[in-house]
Amino acid sequence: MEAAFRKYKDAGGEQILAAGVMQLCEDMGVSPSDVSLLVLAWHFQARRMCEFSRAEWTAGMASLGCDSVAKLGAKLPALRASLSVDTTFRAVYAFAFAFALEEGAKALMADTALALWLLLLPGQWALGQAWCDFIADQKHLKVVSKDTWAQLLQFSRTVKADLSNYDPEGAWPSIIDDFAEQLAAKAAQETAT
Repeated sequence: MEAAFRKYKDAGGEQILAAGVMQLCEDMGVSPSDVSLLVLAWHFQARRMCEFSRAEWTAGMASLGCDSVAKLGAKLPALRASLSVDTTFRAVYAFAFAFALEEGAKALMADTALALWLLLLPGQWALGQAWCDFIADQKHLKVVSKDTWAQLLQFSRTVKADLSNYDPEGAWPSIIDDFAEQLAAKAAQETAT
């Protein structure tokens, strides 16, 4: 574990930074945008995106039972598959918000939130891709609050894909209400034609 940490750590410091993470991904044969890396960061209890401290690396490798990069790479399919367990998905989803925050920020930049949603939601929620498409079209949206992030998960788990149980008087953030209204309008238009 220590030799691997030294291989990937920044030459001038005691952390694995973006360049080291990129090399780690290359060595494991995985794209840096693979969702398994987000699950890996969750297992490592990493505080920042594209960064692993020595303590995070050591504890994370030990918790996964890995003593080499080859063993870590072999775990990635199982990490990816673990998202099919709702409790794991919810934990990784909640983790992702704080993990992706810029230093000192309280809200995610909208493009960062969209990238995470594209990674997490399609395949996990019937309306996941529709949500991502909707957010991509919201040019006025600059940041996503923690409340919106959390409420979207609740919405995805409680409101049916056909919106038959959606309550427009509910306490959803306005962006979620806008999404539901847009879906309802599209559905009404398709029914009319």
